[in-house]
Amino acid sequence: MATINQNWYNLNESRDYPLADTATALDNDQNHIPQNIIADIRVRWPQWAGKYAFLGSVAVTTGAITVTVLVSPDLTNTSSSYIPITVVSVPLSLLQPGRQYPMESMYPGSFGYIVFGSGTTLNYSGRFSSPEQSFLTSRSARPHAGLPVTSLGKLYDQVPLTGLVNLVGEDPITITQATRVIDGNTKKVVLFSLVAETETVEGVTTGGNILQRLAGDCGRRPESGSCGSPEPIEYINAVGPDCDGVITLEFTGCAVVGKNTADDSIIIDCTTDIDATCDPPFLPTLGDGKLPSEFIPIAPTTPVPPPPPPTGPDSVSSAFETPVSLPYCDNFADGLANYFDDVGYTIGETTAWIYDDDISSPENICRDESVSESVPVIPTDSFSTRTESGISSRNIQVWSPSSTEPPACSPNCNQTIYRTFTTDIKIVINNLPENVSDSPSILRNGGILTNYRINPTTGGKTFWIAEAEMVRDDSVTNPQYDGRFNIHYFDGLKMQDVIDPSNGEPVSITGIDLYSDVWYRLSLNVAQEENNDLNQNIMLSATLAGPLEAWQMNPSPPQISLSLGPVPIHVETYINNDTYEYGESGLAGFHANRSATQFSCWQVKDNRT
Repeated sequence: MATINQNWYNLNESRDYPLADTATALDNDQNHIPQNIIADIRVRWPQWAGKYAFLGSVAVTTGAITVTVLVSPDLTNTSSSYIPITVVSVPLSLLQPGRQYPMESMYPGSFGYIVFGSGTTLNYSGRFSSPEQSFLTSRSARPHAGLPVTSLGKLYDQVPLTGLVNLVGEDPITITQATRVIDGNTKKVVLFSLVAETETVEGVTTGGNILQRLAGDCGRRPESGSCGSPEPIEYINAVGPDCDGVITLEFTGCAVVGKNTADDSIIIDCTTDIDATCDPPFLPTLGDGKLPSEFIPIAPTTPVPPPPPPTGPDSVSSAFETPVSLPYCDNFADGLANYFDDVGYTIGETTAWIYDDDISSPENICRDESVSESVPVIPTDSFSTRTESGISSRNIQVWSPSSTEPPACSPNCNQTIYRTFTTDIKIVINNLPENVSDSPSILRNGGILTNYRINPTTGGKTFWIAEAEMVRDDSVTNPQYDGRFNIHYFDGLKMQDVIDPSNGEPVSITGIDLYSDVWYRLSLNVAQEENNDLNQNIMLSATLAGPLEAWQMNPSPPQISLSLGPVPIHVETYINNDTYEYGESGLAGFHANRSATQFSCWQVKDNRT
């Protein structure tokens, strides 16, 4: 008599499932795998590990049953590319046919279960060296794009929680499972919320008014004007803050911005006199008494062009003293950046710079070349602007080993010409300061500056910079970021494009693939012009390479290796004896404008051959 409407597991014991129809079901000894050993299986794994899953081995002995699952990039690949993802071994004394058994993960992000049938009473041992023999159906095994949450941890805690994590809410926070519509799709979420006044958390009555308990120091709403003195700032000339409570001020024209360290106020100065800002009133002349409208307009005269650069034998070929021996390298170990001084336009905090413990580039620039590459790199610290002040300020650190009061420099103390400066940089997005989320007000950039000086007349800080940046494009629905690599000049107010005299174009590479939260190697080279007896030009060139590491969502990232320059800068511009007391070539260091950027190591070499 025929049996109809069989149980799913019973049905599978009469066919080759979970093997695909295209699989031969023959092991390496040409024996057909018994159909009633495996009644069902479900396996998932990260898609970058492989595309196809298949049984690597099945063994039924007198003591236990064991099954392993492998993945391969294709169906005809060799065994050298196979990756084991899950395995299970169950003692026969504890085996129950028809029960789901979890499989042990052998590759991060892999998981699954298996159900055994009635065919575990007879011994069998089979190995499969090709996916063509035991390829699993797509219903029973398929890859996933990667787990959305791989760990859970407290900000700045270096040891995140993995595996099974229990979340417990404490008064007055409750943690529950709920459903929410995200991008038009209903999803299950972990919901953090405030409890109502009459609810409890872990059996404790909250009591009182929740909103009153969580109100600020003033206990009232700023818009009501009842917070007392000083009142919170809500608007500046009718301009309110963004969603993060940040108001960004951009100063143009002659404005020179400084900070009053006594009360953290901002000082805005202008080097232009009032007489130069407005034309004098046009009054009738005493001679003929004509009114302003009776005069024939006179076209303004064309300004006289500035004189050409001097063509005399300006030279930078003389020897310069250096306060430290070269090559010099600092890996910021123990949270210490030697000889660095904060000279940025910091807003809010005393300094925007911190040391991120044990977060450094995977390729230590300061590593001794005699150490074998097989020896793992020991993480040190990174010098970072990953602070609330750092993402709202123009951050500048200069390296000044000659003095504790930068940019003081004695005669012949040259620190930037004939030098190659190198560091590894990471633009941070996924680990911003606590209570700060990514927003358009936070920029993405980082670079090495050179020729940092303060104009004694205007007080403006000027420098040249090799910079990597990711520029946000808000003209599309989903904002995109354009990767750029530039050499710029900061004139004390804003960044200026540097024009290549050979083609009349800015010294910049745009449209490149730059990624946040990964390390890149950045170098800036300052040399003198070759094949020129007068040595009238300083030559700037820069390189950017990386990423220096792979990451989970992209284990094989596209590599870039970019070069800019050399760009000529007249020696009289780089070493200005008329404006600066000693005509020094300034200082070098780090720069990040309103960006959370990490710098790993600082290397200085003499590039004279």
